[in-house]
Amino acid sequence: MYRIFHIIAATYSYIFSLPILRELNYIILYFSLKAYGYYNYGSPNSRKKASGEKYFIERVLKGLDPKVCVDVGANVGSYSALILSTCENAKVYSFEPLDAPFRELKRLQRRFGERLIPINEGVGDKLETLRIHFSEERTSWASFSEEIKNISYVKNECSSDVDVTTLDHFFSNVEKTDQIDFIKIDTEGFEFEVLDGAREIISRFKPKLIQIEYNWHQLFREKTLFSFSRILDGYDVFQLLPNGLAERDPKDPLANIYEFSNFVFVREDVRDSISQWIISLHIAKKITEYMH
Repeated sequence: MYRIFHIIAATYSYIFSLPILRELNYIILYFSLKAYGYYNYGSPNSRKKASGEKYFIERVLKGLDPKVCVDVGANVGSYSALILSTCENAKVYSFEPLDAPFRELKRLQRRFGERLIPINEGVGDKLETLRIHFSEERTSWASFSEEIKNISYVKNECSSDVDVTTLDHFFSNVEKTDQIDFIKIDTEGFEFEVLDGAREIISRFKPKLIQIEYNWHQLFREKTLFSFSRILDGYDVFQLLPNGLAERDPKDPLANIYEFSNFVFVREDVRDSISQWIISLHIAKKITEYMH
């Protein structure tokens, strides 16, 4: 079988490297990566579905009946709202440092009451004041990272100084917190710092799931999926797809492509509880392992 695969691969390589087919090969590559879990951002109205986040919350997270969730980089609160409307026993701590989207986030309390706890602070690896770069038109792209200016589609022409906390510090001052089930981190290139500042609560509460957005930003911050996995010992790594989760090896180059994606770190003992949502790739794994 491997001999046949080699013949097909060599033939494909020869044919699609011809000048007339190179652009077609690029298009095929784009669609292949999209099916693999990258580029699945969709439009503003369909993003949660295209990225797999809607599927993840409604199937995987809901099935684990979370009580306490943390949304770092909440923006106007669409992700927090989806958790709260889907997981009836959950409360969400939502962090958003920019005032304009925070006002929208806070309005969600009218709908969810005390189940939503909005916090008007940034999150990182130390207590400090940081300059955040943002666009008034697209506050969801706001970032503490200076390197984000290297990304062509980001036009963060505004900046502001904001207070930054750490998850370790914040939850050391929250009374009656005896568990954290889920943490979602979407901070436009600052994900590693958030995770680094949460080592104590991760060790103490051992969240069942930790979701991290991964994108072009990580290239300029010199971070990889492997970098994140080294902090999260005892967790298996999965990539979100529109209809499930695909297991990834953080040491595999294909799991470290700098394009938009979402990865979920699943605590090892929770894996069996979500097995029905895991997409199997046994044959593909064997072939690619052989090719390497």
